[in-house]
Amino acid sequence: MAKELVIFYMEGCPYCRAARRAMEQLKKENSEYAQARITWIDEQKEPKTAESYDYYYVPSVFSGKEKLYEAHPSDSDEIIYSHLKECLEYAMK
Repeated sequence: MAKELVIFYMEGCPYCRAARRAMEQLKKENSEYAQARITWIDEQKEPKTAESYDYYYVPSVFSGKEKLYEAHPSDSDEIIYSHLKECLEYAMK
């Protein structure tokens, strides 16, 4: 069974929109990824949950409390896609 991924995001964030697009594309490219258990948490709507994790930028991806990826303001769509693919690969192990 796949590990659960938790992804913190903010509405209106262009990097978060890129992450959602990348995740949809990855699921289309590999049907295994569609099996991944992913919880998207809007840090503005769930601040107490967000505060219990160690990150600064969104999107940020965790497996448990282990940070797998934290976007940076200079990340391109391609970089975000690549990191999310790595996160999905990790989750599927």
